[in-house]
Amino acid sequence: MPRDLSLTQIMLPKRNNRVESVEFNVWDIGGPASMATVNQCFFTDKALYVVVWNLALGEEAVASLQFWLLNIEAKAPNAVVLVVGTHLDLIEAKFRVERIATLRAYVLALCRSPSGSRATGFPDITFKHLHEISCKTLEGQEGLRQLIFHVTCSMKDVGSTICCQRLIPRSYLSLQEAVLAEQQRRSLDDDVQYLTDKQLEQLVEQTPDNDIKDYEDLQSAISFLIETGTLLHFPDTSHGLRNLYFLDPIWLSECLQRIFNIKGSRSVAKNGVIRAEDLRMLLVGTGFTQQTEEQYFQFLAKFEIALPVANDSTCYPLSLFAGCQAAYRCPQF
Repeated sequence: MPRDLSLTQIMLPKRNNRVESVEFNVWDIGGPASMATVNQCFFTDKALYVVVWNLALGEEAVASLQFWLLNIEAKAPNAVVLVVGTHLDLIEAKFRVERIATLRAYVLALCRSPSGSRATGFPDITFKHLHEISCKTLEGQEGLRQLIFHVTCSMKDVGSTICCQRLIPRSYLSLQEAVLAEQQRRSLDDDVQYLTDKQLEQLVEQTPDNDIKDYEDLQSAISFLIETGTLLHFPDTSHGLRNLYFLDPIWLSECLQRIFNIKGSRSVAKNGVIRAEDLRMLLVGTGFTQQTEEQYFQFLAKFEIALPVANDSTCYPLSLFAGCQAAYRCPQF
């Protein structure tokens, strides 16, 4: 099964006197149109987003940016967004300055009102958030590195504290190492990639030199793990889903992809409705057990992938669009 979410780490070396270096957990989100609904599950707040588009496609590609920008703002209103145009080498050199200026104006027209204020529903994108690059000639690559480093070092946390200057307790870092070790252990054992709230508390207690004692400090430590991409959590959801902490977003993505990729999933959905017993069959092989299937269903409902309806049935909207790609299309760049 192809992966539509990939993870990697990169480090940018020191570029100013305040910060030695910055390490990034990079989540590369993409895939076919059918995965657009799943992709939004991984939009986390307080993150830096780099939205990449093809300069050579011109105004058509600019219009397609709207889909991603609106979704990012809806799911991660506290995020910072950079818009990076690729294929710079395909724009003829003698027309490049004028063409780039025109395309930048189109991008800003999406995100700003005619008066210059921020447009409703869009991230706060200005001229300084735009960049162009050629992956073939590497033109603009160093400038992009500098832009990412500068923007990251300027990002602020609650209380106007610069994120890169925030002091992290050693116990939080020890807990992060313990969580990553647990993720690797479960991967080797082919075990489910989530912890319950009780299991996470036990892991905290077992971490050496642990000084996380009260509820408030525990929540701060968990927030640190979520912000650094070590854990994935959905606290605004009712019932059991809020009690699960996902260790590996790729594992979760593959669980969700089963609903879109299993050939029989559309055959069992009639008129956009799938029986609960058929939906349970799609759980086979995901790692979700009978005890946690309700959390899985809550996850599907949270992101409107499958919504519960009357008579022990579930509405599966995407099945209505089988063979009708024009009705549901995620912009590709």
